Order: sequence, then C-alpha cells, then structure tokens
Amino acid sequence: MPDTLPNDPHSAGSGADQPVLPIRRPGQTWASLVDEQIRAAQAAGKFDNLASAGRPLNLDRNPYEGDRAMEFDILRTHGLAPREISLGKEIDQDLVRAERILEELRHRRGVLDRRRVVTRTDRRVYNAFLARAALRYVELLHQARSAVLSLNIIAPAIMHRSVIDVEQLMRAFHAEFPPFTDV
Repeated sequence: MPDTLPNDPHSAGSGADQPVLPIRRPGQTWASLVDEQIRAAQAAGKFDNLASAGRPLNLDRNPYEGDRAMEFDILRTHGLAPREISLGKEIDQDLVRAERILEELRHRRGVLDRRRVVTRTDRRVYNAFLARAALRYVELLHQARSAVLSLNIIAPAIMHRSVIDVEQLMRAFHAEFPPFTDV
C-alpha cells in the first residue's frame, strides 16, 4: 500500500502535478503523522523563507476582539482588564468574603458548643458578633448581586451568572446561626 495518495483521486489527470497527501499507517497516531510531515517540510526547506522567520509570534491578539480590539489593546497596555472581567473578579471576591463570615461564625459557635459552661457574657458577645456579621454578610450579598446584574447586562451570554437570591441566603443564614435567646 502506498504511503501517499494524489490530492483528488477522482481527477482525470496523471496526478504527477498534484500535491500528494500522506496516509496514516495502522497504529500511527495523528500527532506522529503531523510531526513526520513537519520534519519532511523542514528538511525540504519549506519553512526557510517565511516572512516572520526568526521573530517571536505575537500571541497578544485575540481573534474574537472584533470591534473592541482598540479598547482591549488600550486596557492591556495599561495593565487593566475589560469591565466584565473586573466585575467577575469583584463578584468572586465578595462571595469569598461572605463565605469567610460564615466560616468564622461556624467556628465561634462550635467553640461555644464545645464548652461545658457558656456564660451569659459569652452569649452576649456572640450575639453582638452575629449581628455585625449578619449586616456585613447581607451587604456583601447585595454588592455581589448588583455586580451580577451589571455583568449580565454588559457581558456576552456565555459570561452571565445566576442572580443571587439575597433573601433566600439570609433565611439560610438565620436558620444556621440563631442568636442565643437567654441573654
């Protein structure tokens, strides 16, 4: 079986002037076939006179920038990111901060639950911390929700995020962290 075939087996010519396509041998991977073709082209000198020979490739350009290419170039030059990327990072940071509040409350409540005796002062301190944490938590959730709504307006659909249901999360917060009532 030959290692190559004419480009179009149905053409009427002799095939001598047509490019020849290699055939993948049984057990040969596509990667090894491509590597083989590249090595053969290098040996034949087909890469010797390329316009960009010896220069690094410019991989900074995004082929999907379209009409925003200038905006992205200016932002990239100044070390900034497009607004939708910045909003996504802000959302992630707000949600991480909110989760840290929950972790701190779980830790504090766990410490009190493991004590044999929890004093009235301990309960008051915990309740005061809980009230401040609830305010900060709801503030972070509202910030994240607002950023999600803004992101969903300006970003392509693939970057959209689910809207944060602050009320549902606050109900879960109060269910998980009830205050002490006997203070």
